[in-house]
Amino acid sequence: MLSLLLVAATVACVHRAPKPAPAVLVPVACVVEEEGVGPLEGVVCTLGTLQATTNADGYALVGAVAKGPHLVQAAKPGYVVRELGLDVQGATDFHLTLPPAVPPIIEKALFARTYQGNFGTIAVPGCGLHNDLLFDPFLLPLWLYNRPCFEAALQAHAVRGDNRVVVAPRADYNGHMPLVDLWHDPATFRRFLIAIRQHVNARGETLEPLVVLGADGHQATLIQSVGVPDEEAEAHWQADLVAMGRAIEDQTAGTAICWECRHVQEYLTAGQFERAGVTIARVFPRSWHGVHLVQESSAWSSRPEADDPNQGSEPGSWWSCVRAGWCDGFLYQMAAGDAYLNPDAYPNYTGYPGALGRWWEIVVRLGNDPQSLATAGRLDYGWPKVDLINFEHIYDGYNGRSDEAYGIAFCKRALELGGWGCGSGSYRRP
Repeated sequence: MLSLLLVAATVACVHRAPKPAPAVLVPVACVVEEEGVGPLEGVVCTLGTLQATTNADGYALVGAVAKGPHLVQAAKPGYVVRELGLDVQGATDFHLTLPPAVPPIIEKALFARTYQGNFGTIAVPGCGLHNDLLFDPFLLPLWLYNRPCFEAALQAHAVRGDNRVVVAPRADYNGHMPLVDLWHDPATFRRFLIAIRQHVNARGETLEPLVVLGADGHQATLIQSVGVPDEEAEAHWQADLVAMGRAIEDQTAGTAICWECRHVQEYLTAGQFERAGVTIARVFPRSWHGVHLVQESSAWSSRPEADDPNQGSEPGSWWSCVRAGWCDGFLYQMAAGDAYLNPDAYPNYTGYPGALGRWWEIVVRLGNDPQSLATAGRLDYGWPKVDLINFEHIYDGYNGRSDEAYGIAFCKRALELGGWGCGSGSYRRP
């Protein structure tokens, strides 16, 4: 009997044991920024079985969790996955920063010496492009408004082995695509560059953008009259260059001061050109810096004007930039029209017909590559030697008067004389 009473008492005690208190749940959120830019949208934050995606402010309410240690993972395609562990004792925001999942930019010394691009005669049909041909700056509106065509365009570059594309914060050419101007939105332009650099070509090389930083289009003019700077307009451009550089420097392997600069005397002075070059070199210290001029031009100084540090001296302008360290090379633009399309009909004193004759003159004056030096032989015109790219001869192809195959054949002829690479035909020396 006594044993039965003890058992009954034990059972009674067990039944009277207090129930454990329910766990206290506290809210947890994920706050994510892109490294060096700001809030990052579209990041999937995972905590155990809970998931949420960040909004335009980089914020996501993940859910409620019990107090204690927890680990949050933040992931977005194209970015490095990051994790953060915290001891949660109350409402908690997990702050994470995601860097882009792209390699470092190519070394400055290699940018020109491995250059291959074609920024105007690659066919990408079905995307609303002029003559179905890709003008590289239109990659920007395609990225913003037509991602499938953006991907198709980069794939067209990649399969050809191209490793350079030419873009700018403003995309506008004869109304062929919607105008886009991101000069005052560097964070978005940075994301665009990252999207390009997340692609590799058939050789396994990263597609590296050459970024053209001219204010043309964004600002109506930079001068008051020929040779007289507009100081307010120039200050605007300089401020834009610095702000853009802070956002995109680590994604920019190459720069050019502007499109077809000088002798466009009605837009900017030689002095403004040089001052912009100095600023660009300062805010893009790791980038290769190129000079792009109007067709057949060899220097931004050629006629004396008030605001020209070199007073019209062509070799003097090149010595100025080389000694000051703000230029690395020349993105030369060939003649367009019949001198390009039918060069053999135009013999000249150089022995190289048509547009190739002027290219010979550039090669023997400026080229530092072995082929240029061999072509020059003992000729010395007193110019410094710089990286030389046979950059632009797309005009006739883009407007339907030649085709991609002709552009490649012309590249081959040009590189027989000199230059590290070609910018208007998907070809490089074997």
